Amino acid sequence: EEPEFTHGLCIIGYQSTYAVALQDLQSNHAQKSSSKNRKKGQSTASSTKKKKKKKSLSQPFFIDFCPPTNSKLGKRFGGESGTDLLLKAAALKKINSDSSAFVFDLTAGFGQDSVILAQSGANVHMVERDPIVYTLLDDALRRLRLIAKSAPGEDVEESDSTLIHRASTLLKRLSLENGEAYEVCQKIRNLSMSEDETTERQPDICYLDPMFPPRTKSAAVKKNMQLLHGLLDTQAEQTSETEDSSHAAEKNLLEAAYALAKTRVVVKRPINAPPLGDNINLKPSYDVRGKVNRWDVYFVK
Repeated sequence: EEPEFTHGLCIIGYQSTYAVALQDLQSNHAQKSSSKNRKKGQSTASSTKKKKKKKSLSQPFFIDFCPPTNSKLGKRFGGESGTDLLLKAAALKKINSDSSAFVFDLTAGFGQDSVILAQSGANVHMVERDPIVYTLLDDALRRLRLIAKSAPGEDVEESDSTLIHRASTLLKRLSLENGEAYEVCQKIRNLSMSEDETTERQPDICYLDPMFPPRTKSAAVKKNMQLLHGLLDTQAEQTSETEDSSHAAEKNLLEAAYALAKTRVVVKRPINAPPLGDNINLKPSYDVRGKVNRWDVYFVK
């Protein structure tokens, strides 16, 4: 029996280069299944209905750390969409340090929150466990390097130097690692406690944005997040990850992040969801609330 693939990587054009993109194959799979049913003579009302509702493949998705400044994402990255609640929770300016705040984004995902933090002056180390998502992030950094080396009007669509300056700034502040967040925390924690190692890599802030619990209204989830949820849900099914094991992993990750961070841990949650891991021994110090999400802040004592 042939394996069922739900997602695939593809190459698409991006300005004068290319981008590695993620393609959702599920609609294509549904078309093939419908076609097989019709070949077998199973032309029921249901298959006829499916035929009428044929869907083409969704547009490939790629990560862009330097989108056009007039785009919705570009305006958010540029701080033109108002004060970001993540920045309120992170409180970067309150970090007592001679240098920029150092943040570990332990669940990088598509990297948008990392960019927001970096644009606001933090040095951000992104950690991503999924090899496919890591590949997309790594490719976004590659294109960022190309833009940073470009001359205005040469390899970028805008004639001014805004994108080039933004790309150069982000390159200095973003780094990336493929690995399990819990293991990364343990590794850095062990190094910081060693007499032979410095604490340079110990972050001021650990940021967690784990997979959200399912929402009753799927339409409320943005398309790119639906794609990420679908990809990771499929992989969870293949690895037989249970709700209990996932809950335990979240609890362990929060404790590891708390043990590693110098000042605080920030966790993004749905507005009505329980705290991450529902840990009775580790309660949020306070939270920053929006209409849909909240950011739980844990002060490190």
